[in-house]
Amino acid sequence: MYRVLIADDEKIEREGIKFLLSMEEGEYEIQEASNGKQALNIIHSQEIDFLLTDIKMPHMDGLELAARVSEENPEIPIVIFSGYSDFGFAQEAMRYGVKEYVLKPVDPDTFHKTINKVKAEISSRRTQKQKAEKEKNFLLQYFLQAYLYSGNEEVLKKALRYKSYWGKTGGITVSGGEALLQIDFLIELFKLAKEKGVHTTLDTSGNPFTRDKEFFDKFNELLKYTDLFLLDIKHIDTQAHKELTGQTNENILDLAQYLSEQKKPVWIRHVLVPGITDSEEYLTRLHDFIETLDNVERVEVLPYHTLGVFKWEELGIPYSLKDVSTPSKESVDKANEILETKKYLEK
Repeated sequence: MYRVLIADDEKIEREGIKFLLSMEEGEYEIQEASNGKQALNIIHSQEIDFLLTDIKMPHMDGLELAARVSEENPEIPIVIFSGYSDFGFAQEAMRYGVKEYVLKPVDPDTFHKTINKVKAEISSRRTQKQKAEKEKNFLLQYFLQAYLYSGNEEVLKKALRYKSYWGKTGGITVSGGEALLQIDFLIELFKLAKEKGVHTTLDTSGNPFTRDKEFFDKFNELLKYTDLFLLDIKHIDTQAHKELTGQTNENILDLAQYLSEQKKPVWIRHVLVPGITDSEEYLTRLHDFIETLDNVERVEVLPYHTLGVFKWEELGIPYSLKDVSTPSKESVDKANEILETKKYLEK
């Protein structure tokens, strides 16, 4: 089911779009608005999967509507159908977050291709949300059981049994899934660890990080008890990161910068995925970003592998990289050269 909002001041145009939608595969729940202001009110009151809008409308035109929707609900794909063929309008529309700009009268084949692109984006986003929700639920169960049936002190006690194997620089590392989803548990565990003089490391993708007060206050509390962060930067490019993971990387890069400001030691880890993260352009941009940080102790290139595919299969989630091969030694060596990983080992 796709919930569609059609915004156009001409009823006949709205009927035409509805007819074209009726020829597409899938079910559509259609809402209509005769101007941008009415369309925005509908979006505020109902869930909408994508917006189809004209430009010239009373009260609020399509460009202003697109700008407002893109700012307030960036996940809603926007398609403009307009009689304005001037490239300047299309440029402005794209600047406001519009995905597609289609000229009227609408060609059925163009409409079909446009709608399929929008549905593919929505489908990908839904899959990513389902994956994230399943993983979150799995982690909640795992950590809750550890907390309820063992308790933080018991968890730490089990770890301390192996202290003799740690050497002088060893300690405990918490990873996941994503351990920051259980930040309350982490704070208590790491606090207990520091009371016993145990080195603490957090392995994180950084995705849950936000400066919203509730999380940010807890994160700053966690910083007091965390000695080292292992931070994954899966892709330096925001759009490519979103295509790869379903999420942008702004908050992850923000976390890296914040940890640098706080002088917290970090190891940066980058998974080298052939055809996705291994281009010289992206690696150079990642290198340049890392150079802006003052707290990086090590940079590691991790060659992509398929050892974790079974986890996705067990969760019933399609694995989008199943046909991707592992990178060659030459590719890994080139990445290490661009990222200058050796210089961190020489410190």
